[in-house]
Amino acid sequence: MDKFHYPYVTHSGNNGHSEYTFIRQGDMSAITEKEIKGLKAKDHNYRVALGDGLFLRVSISGNKSWQYRYHVHTNNVRKEKIYTIGDYQQISISEAKNLHAILRQDVLKGIDIQARKTEQKIKASEGQKSNYNEQTNHSPPSQRRKFLTNMTQVMGGIGGIFALIPFLSSMSPSERAKSAGAPIEIDVSSLQPGSYKVVEWRGKPVWVVRRTEEMIANTLDDDDVLSDPKSIEEHQPEYTQNKFRSIKPEYLVLLGVCTHLGCSPLYKPNAKSQELGLDWAGGFFCPCHGSKFDLSGRVHKGVPAPYNLEVPPYYFATETKIVVGEDGENT
Repeated sequence: MDKFHYPYVTHSGNNGHSEYTFIRQGDMSAITEKEIKGLKAKDHNYRVALGDGLFLRVSISGNKSWQYRYHVHTNNVRKEKIYTIGDYQQISISEAKNLHAILRQDVLKGIDIQARKTEQKIKASEGQKSNYNEQTNHSPPSQRRKFLTNMTQVMGGIGGIFALIPFLSSMSPSERAKSAGAPIEIDVSSLQPGSYKVVEWRGKPVWVVRRTEEMIANTLDDDDVLSDPKSIEEHQPEYTQNKFRSIKPEYLVLLGVCTHLGCSPLYKPNAKSQELGLDWAGGFFCPCHGSKFDLSGRVHKGVPAPYNLEVPPYYFATETKIVVGEDGENT
């Protein structure tokens, strides 16, 4: 803890024990992955503050989780709440900051994100129960056993990082454009190879990924790995029905909504991930129930999501401006 000083607040938990919160000297945004990996709790759990209510909680058990402390007002009473964004092993610093920014915007709009999360968990559990009844009533015994095994794994993961964002909020188009579902224009002139940006269209997150030459060269075309490699299911415009699922191989445009239960997957471009396996070639991972998609948004076999990620209608207005919501001259 030599990098962190000045416990500026002592937070008492429900168990009566205190959790110290440390604030980093200097620029809090400069904390590195190496510093986080070195953090350990010996006698007390503690939190490291990264600003605007975002914390990294370090527990004696060795777990590290991202949390967001916010306040709600009910009947003129101000109440503090702690929202767990997810585990550090699954969500990087940059991902945690992006998710925190989205959640913070929702809180500023008066949304109780913790209550929303609970409601989503209940709905997802009901959906799993419905699937359970359908599968167990109509499947052969061997399939039922497999389904029950998968259900055990799924239910174990529900409590961790849950459906943060079926309803992502962003700052892109005007409120009028959002409500009307009008097309939006995205400037990709500053988007670096390998990076991506998120905007909102019709209340849903839209991802724009600028693929590197290596990503393009390594694009999968494997029936053994992908459930629908040729995008036969109509989850994209006809002009993007190719292995890149895009107009230009360099730019991928997707709706960032998992086709399983509507969670928002994470961008995991690095191949051979320790978390996702040595056979991982890069793509998108849904932390809610473990669905995987390749760097074209095509779903892997053997995961809960039934379809590829959806490609919205779009066209290039210029070399560096994409319009989402219309087909343009593609039709």
